[in-house]
Amino acid sequence: MRNLVNDIILGETDSAYIDAPFDEGKFKLGREGYEVISLRDNAMLRIQEGYGAEVSKEGNWTREGVLYLPDGRILLTKNNPMMHELEEATFYLTLDRNREYLGVVPDSQVQYALEDAVDLNGGAIPTNRFGEDPRTVFAFEDLAEDYGTFLNEGGIKNMLMWLEQIQNEAFVRPLRLESLGYESSFYGCYSRESINSVLFKDRVRGIKKK
Repeated sequence: MRNLVNDIILGETDSAYIDAPFDEGKFKLGREGYEVISLRDNAMLRIQEGYGAEVSKEGNWTREGVLYLPDGRILLTKNNPMMHELEEATFYLTLDRNREYLGVVPDSQVQYALEDAVDLNGGAIPTNRFGEDPRTVFAFEDLAEDYGTFLNEGGIKNMLMWLEQIQNEAFVRPLRLESLGYESSFYGCYSRESINSVLFKDRVRGIKKK
């Protein structure tokens, strides 16, 4: 039985995590009144809690998604189709529980995802440029520059991107914000090809306002 761990109770927010696949973690967090955390709030908690906190030492899946399009575009979207009802989210993730991740996005959902998205192509982002790079400004919003400074002062000079190959149809992946030990990288891989990487990284974090 996977249980929630409520590790942040101070300040204006309450945050908990669960070691579980994205769809299962999303459901169990929601049942306890938590929303899957955004990149912006994930950054906020790291700044608030510090380098040694669990939220900084460990990475987790976030509510944003990575949309892969056949024309070569790879986009970070806040209109993540996987954040819909559990049945739909599960469809986007997998058709079974054997880690055969598909994530195919119907045409009707592609335009929805594109309405609030930014191009992720362009490689690593220097942490001293978070306040000006459109990708980090989109991801971390008003905290982009502060989070970049936080990472830079902790010895992280560049934030990496771990992404999948384009396919013949549009598909989506949940976005994982990696731990500080892995440069706070954007990790948009969740497939059989990346099974060795994600096998021990199934963690979803939730947040709720007090």
